[in-house]
Amino acid sequence: MKTLLTICFFLLLIIRFSYSQQIQFENDALPEVMAKAKRTGKPVFILVESRPHVSPNLSEEARKAWTDSGLYDPAVTGILNKEFLNVKAPYGSALARQMQQQYNVQQYPTYLYFDSDGGLVYRQGSTTTSVERYLSDIEEFKQRKAANKSVSYYQRELVAGRRDADFIKSYILLLNELGLTVEQVLLNVYVDALPAKAFNSFAEVVFIHQQGPHVDSKAFKRARFNQKLVDSLYTTLPLQERISINNLIISNTMEEAIAKRDRDLAYKGASFARGTYTTDYKRGNMTFQNNMMRFYNSTGDTAQYLQLLVSYVDEYYMGVPVDSVEQMLAADSAAMAASRDRMRLLSQNKPNSDSVQVHQRAYMRTGAQPNAGRSHLMMLNNSAYAVYRTGTTNNRYLTRALSWSKRAVELAPNSGYYDTLAHLLYKLEFYTEAEAMQEKAVEMARTENAHTHTEHLQQELIKIKNRSL
Repeated sequence: MKTLLTICFFLLLIIRFSYSQQIQFENDALPEVMAKAKRTGKPVFILVESRPHVSPNLSEEARKAWTDSGLYDPAVTGILNKEFLNVKAPYGSALARQMQQQYNVQQYPTYLYFDSDGGLVYRQGSTTTSVERYLSDIEEFKQRKAANKSVSYYQRELVAGRRDADFIKSYILLLNELGLTVEQVLLNVYVDALPAKAFNSFAEVVFIHQQGPHVDSKAFKRARFNQKLVDSLYTTLPLQERISINNLIISNTMEEAIAKRDRDLAYKGASFARGTYTTDYKRGNMTFQNNMMRFYNSTGDTAQYLQLLVSYVDEYYMGVPVDSVEQMLAADSAAMAASRDRMRLLSQNKPNSDSVQVHQRAYMRTGAQPNAGRSHLMMLNNSAYAVYRTGTTNNRYLTRALSWSKRAVELAPNSGYYDTLAHLLYKLEFYTEAEAMQEKAVEMARTENAHTHTEHLQQELIKIKNRSL
């Protein structure tokens, strides 16, 4: 009897300990949780989860961080369950995608801490076994909230009419820190609040550029009023920072153009992108056309998109001789061999092996960019499939896409390339050939051990056979 009681006692302890480690997540949708937070005055913690499986390539230390995270220690879960409303966004779920888009979540897991008004206050990424890290995160959130370092505080002040430059700048800096987008409207409000002499300040010009003003905005024009400072920006800042500034300006401009369906703004954004290649005119023109294709495709202007796409692929990809592509593929193979040898020899403490050096020299002699051959063929295949996906019935465009697909298959056959070829053949009503190519796609997928992909390809094969694709 005594033994039975002892066992029951320990079972109760185990159950209680296990329960204490569980975060009590809300069952309601996020809008309802946020409404509840406002009613109760409780902050909200959102866990954007990582992939459910653990990579076999992780180190023992990293594996332990994934499987034994300090987040689930009773000291942490106790605070979360008592003081927060907790929400889980499983990896790949609609809520996770919403968090990715709305809060620029790019790291998994990510932890988001909101005040009761729904304003983001603090965020953290990566997982660790350290309980102290998670306790420190909660304390940091509380301190920031107490100091009014929250998005909701600044939004309330803006609604109340506050517009001084120092206030707006501190808001922009908070958005930068939280990884959030600085809206063009806010950036224009900021430059309106600045005195004229501010645009002769190098630091101020750099700061405005770092926010990615779109090329037709008031902020962009004023920040580039003093051309000497702009020239200095592009000669004194580190290369990676200059690239980041340009990419953000281009991205924000194109997104604005797409949202407003503004072709003129898209043209200005694409022209700015072309101008960033001051010596490589070919890359500049390719970048211009890429951005315009993105605009036409995103706004549903299929006619303009296809016309530009066909011209682009024929000139820059089909225009490359087959033997040149084969050389790039050979260089890719040499690079992969060098990488495999390097990893093998490093594990044997032989980092300077002659074998690795031979592979590296063979690769470098080609002068090719890393994975240039594979990237070239992927562009051919993806462009061909993009033509198919537009739903066009124009045989000229479909025939051009078919030629791109055939070249990709001839040079580096795989299941995905055969699948694209089969779809184009079907669209052109070459049903027997389409069926044969899809069968090859299924066969190759089996050899590639791509189980899920194989099932999808088999379903497509059935549609082709039934003429229901």
